Parts: sequence; structure tokens; C-alpha cells
Amino acid sequence: MLKLCVQDCQVFVWTVDVTTGSYNWTPKLLHKFNDVVWHLSWSVTGNILAVSGGDNKVTRSVLELGEGTGTGWVG
Repeated sequence: MLKLCVQDCQVFVWTVDVTTGSYNWTPKLLHKFNDVVWHLSWSVTGNILAVSGGDNKVTRSVLELGEGTGTGWVG
């Protein structure tokens, strides 16, 4: 899984399906924020993604391991 934040206020997680042998990466929009996103950080366990940005707040998302789908944002 790869993470990506961009100045258009969006956070993406990219996943790859290795079962097909084609190794095609697929982006999944996790959240669209109201301000620019500057930094992303995974937890040690890899299931929590912390996000900080132009609003000077840190939020986090709990991800289902292996799925790359967010279960909600916590302020």
C-alpha cells in the first residue's frame, strides 16, 4: 500500500492486486479535506493513517488491514 496527499485537499491510498500477476496499482480516495494536506504518517501496525495539513489539525483514519478502506475519520 502506498499513500499520497496532494494540494487539492485529497488523500489517496494505492493498492496492488498481486493475485492477477499484472501488478496494477489502483488509487482509492480516502478523504477530501477542506484545506491542503501536507503530511501523512502510518502507525507502526500499519492500520492507522495520521494526516496533517493547512488547517493545523491532525486527524486519523483507521484502515481495515489488507483492504485499504477507511472506516472513518477521527479528529
